[in-house]
Amino acid sequence: MVGPGGAAQFTVKLDAWLKKATGRQDAFCRQFTFELARRIVMRTPVRVGFARGGWQPSLGHPLAANRRGDPTGTATLADIGVTIAGFRAGQKFYLLNSVAYIWRLEHGHSRQAPHGMVRTSIAEAPDIARTVLAALKAGGSAPP
Repeated sequence: MVGPGGAAQFTVKLDAWLKKATGRQDAFCRQFTFELARRIVMRTPVRVGFARGGWQPSLGHPLAANRRGDPTGTATLADIGVTIAGFRAGQKFYLLNSVAYIWRLEHGHSRQAPHGMVRTSIAEAPDIARTVLAALKAGGSAPP
């Protein structure tokens, strides 16, 4: 039997636990998604930077990709970071690239990325997830 106020205390503790768990889910989703997107962007071959700068992040629905030269990937990663800042568990994240030759790059038409960018990065998803989860359990965030 629950004593006086016991049910209310349990509800408060349960609410606090749910908020903490949800926050961790959101943090996991943000960190995992950023790292996966970062790998895709940084593996994108660079001649003039349009392919690397062509990645367009969005939440909820895909946006038309932009075309800008970004050979270092810095501006593209900053856009991804801003987009992911509002990312919550259960939302959909899109990373679209509409550069005309992106399919060829993904399928080995560049010596810089003979195995592609997306497929290679997705194959690493389990390792990314383990790294992010371990960092969150340790109380920190995963390395970028």
